[in-house]
Amino acid sequence: MSTLQGVAERPIPNFPTQEEFEQHITDLPGRWLPQVEQVLDWTRTWLAAWNRHDLDELTELITEDLVWSDPIMAGDVVTGRDQFREYIETFWRGFPDIVFSITGPPMIGLDGLRMAVPWRMQGRMLGELAWWGTRYNRKPPTFAPTNRTADIEGYDFYVFRDGRLANYTIVCDFLMLSQQLGLAPDTESRMNRVMMHVQHLTAPMARRKADKERSG
Repeated sequence: MSTLQGVAERPIPNFPTQEEFEQHITDLPGRWLPQVEQVLDWTRTWLAAWNRHDLDELTELITEDLVWSDPIMAGDVVTGRDQFREYIETFWRGFPDIVFSITGPPMIGLDGLRMAVPWRMQGRMLGELAWWGTRYNRKPPTFAPTNRTADIEGYDFYVFRDGRLANYTIVCDFLMLSQQLGLAPDTESRMNRVMMHVQHLTAPMARRKADKERSG
């Protein structure tokens, strides 16, 4: 058996069978159509509030126990409305002129409560940008403003509950964003080559540490 065949035969957790998929498709209109106008209105309001920097309206559009993950958060998450407001304020301080636009049609989940939306973000880093994380005890390290422009595309993944956003996941190229802003060296730069050389020098230590952790 080839490796590819072995992967193909391995079941994927929570992935529907053909019969289940067909049933989802059959049931989708009944789940989705009654609330489609509400969700599309929510999406338009969400985008407009982001671009107006209206934090109060954004807060009204999420559940009290929202969970939000984003590559910029470096493995941490935002939980609840208070952290949501704190993170948005931090983000807008760094990007006071940031705007978002929708770049394609939304994609609807089979359960009718999930949606993916492609977007484009444009703005300049005109203020300090704090590194988000509850582990910093309200004293996070910050990046100094570079006045450079961010122009990237990504996807928002929404999960709704009772007409509000309950789970929010952003997918984007964080390395590209960092390079655009001057927070990471360009791929072809001398600094990047130096960093790769240093990585080769430190890799043996990293391998020994990984082997030690695996062995217990």
